[in-house]
Amino acid sequence: MIIKPLYEMHKNLLRVYPNPAPIRLDKFFKSCLPRLSYASLQKYIRKGHIRLKNQKTSPSSLLGYGDEIAMSSVLTEAFPDLSQKKTASTTKVVALEPSDIAMFQEGILYEDDQVIVWNKPQGLAVQGGTRLYKHLDGVLIAMAAEGLFSTQERPRLVHRLDKDTSGILLLAKTLAMTTFLMKAFQEHRVQKEYVALIEGIMPEQEGVIEVPLSKKEIQGTEKVVVDYAEGRTATTLYKTIQSYKSDYSLVNLFPKTGRTHQLRVHCATMNAPIVGDGKYGAKGRAILPKKTTLCLHAYGITFPLLSGEMKTFYTPLPRAFKDILPLLDFNKTWDLYNAEKIQKRD
Repeated sequence: MIIKPLYEMHKNLLRVYPNPAPIRLDKFFKSCLPRLSYASLQKYIRKGHIRLKNQKTSPSSLLGYGDEIAMSSVLTEAFPDLSQKKTASTTKVVALEPSDIAMFQEGILYEDDQVIVWNKPQGLAVQGGTRLYKHLDGVLIAMAAEGLFSTQERPRLVHRLDKDTSGILLLAKTLAMTTFLMKAFQEHRVQKEYVALIEGIMPEQEGVIEVPLSKKEIQGTEKVVVDYAEGRTATTLYKTIQSYKSDYSLVNLFPKTGRTHQLRVHCATMNAPIVGDGKYGAKGRAILPKKTTLCLHAYGITFPLLSGEMKTFYTPLPRAFKDILPLLDFNKTWDLYNAEKIQKRD
């Protein structure tokens, strides 16, 4: 088992040691202050009672090992138990199976001494959580414990994908690259392209969705909702690749911000939820298999290296997603689209 300090506190300053790192600020506070609601955390942040590296922050900000959080007396007085030194919940090293190693190795699209570009399968969480016992970060920890990486530092997550979203995920192989890529994401120097199958059609062939979002607890379940009063700005560009009557469309989605469930909720606000996304309104229709899963794929990414060189990668649709395309006469269009993308990259 791996046990590390969650944080150390001196007066109103927290120095954090999240395990695994990086971790979102809201998840960090949920670990050390379970009774602090998400709505209260948002309020404290908005009013400047919580600052990261002496700057304004947000619930989705990523905390690295040794980062400092400054808090006003309003927060520390409301939660005096913060002054008690805490440890992170014990992280169990998952039982490593040969299939885990094979899965990781087969998913590598590109690797150098700085970064791994990895093709995440649908259904695999990137980090642990409630009732999540198998996740990518746990596999990486277990592989490092077995000495299966060529360096002492194990690959680290620098961004996230939902459990049910497939596609490209970047892993940094050094702490320097971890910091560099996290900053690149924050500065919008990383461009991501998704492919989604949606129920319905978009209002235009291409356009912009700008709808503010926030997390809410609804009937005991956390969901992301449209929130014009207190929500955070969220922007998505879209482009329709092909439509099937008025029933389905294959679309490109280009997130310009990185809010939780942003693409899923933005599509739902256009009355075009992503196929397989029952949480946000997808209903399913007779033409598709009954057990169709979420049809959202992180298809392409462009990101900088430490040298300044820009790299672009694309990854094929997973079989479950691709097998649906012939049912809607999308397969030929997709094959041409994918070939053009690869040709332009090369």
